[in-house]
Order: sequence, then structure tokens, then C-alpha cells
Amino acid sequence: MNKRHVFITKDLDHAKRCITALYAMGFDKETISIVAGAVTPLDSLPDDMTGASTTDFGGGAVRGAVAGGVSGLLIGLVAVAIPPLGITLAGAALTAGAGVAVGTWSGALVGSSVPAPFIETLQGELDAGRVLVLVDAEDEALVDVDARLRALGARPTDFEQPSALS
Repeated sequence: MNKRHVFITKDLDHAKRCITALYAMGFDKETISIVAGAVTPLDSLPDDMTGASTTDFGGGAVRGAVAGGVSGLLIGLVAVAIPPLGITLAGAALTAGAGVAVGTWSGALVGSSVPAPFIETLQGELDAGRVLVLVDAEDEALVDVDARLRALGARPTDFEQPSALS
């Protein structure tokens, strides 16, 4: 499974050199993104390079789905235990499904307004004019990426998250 890894570069030119190196290693625009603070102009980069999610939309949706599904299932099972309501196990399953749907929707809405974890942690770097280079890669490929970007002066961070949630 691909994981998102975050590297800190000194400025936009440094980030461009790192991206060029990643292209030379076989990575493409689908696996590379950058994030910069308000002090860094990104006009010279293609829009698809700056499309990294800076919110916790995916993580919020997953947490909401789990919480909603569990809540819906519990409500459904309680309803089954009360005979006058006439709810069957199929009804309990339907309430669990409804809970997943509502939980996913509400979790995604909340997550879309919460900064991504790496943004909160690295906000000081962005405010100082540094640029983050995000790479989605397998762990095996990260060894080469890490060595190459370190050789160029980029600093790796401790942030690592499955790409599907980024």
C-alpha cells in the first residue's frame, strides 16, 4: 500500500529540484504534491502539483463511518430487544447501514474543516517560507526517495499516512 511521506525543502526552487529528481526516479504527477504557506507564490507550478489535501477529509470520513456504524448497530439491537417496536435483525442491519452513511457524511464534513495532521505540525515551517514535498510511495521505494532527497538537502518528517486517507 502506498503511504504519503512529507519532506521539508528550503524554498520553492529547492522543492522544484527535488521534484525533478523524483521524476528522474520514475515518479509522476499523481504521486507528488507540494504544499506551501501564504508567503510562497506557486504561480510557476502546474495546478495539479499543488492539489495535495490540506484537510482531514478522508480521516474524518473513516472515523465517522466507524462511529456511525457502531452507533447505528447498537440502536438497532436495542430496538430488536424491545418487542413492542417489532424491529427484526434486518431492521438492526438497516440502522447500522444508515449509521455508516450518516457517520461518513458528517465525519467528512467535519474533517474538511480540520487541517490535515501534517499541516498542523509543520505550520511553522510553512510560515517561514519552506515548502513541503509530498510523495506517495511504497516503503521499499521510500528508501531510495529518502536518500535522494536528503542528498539534495530536503529534510524528511516523521509524518506517514496511507495515501488513501490523504
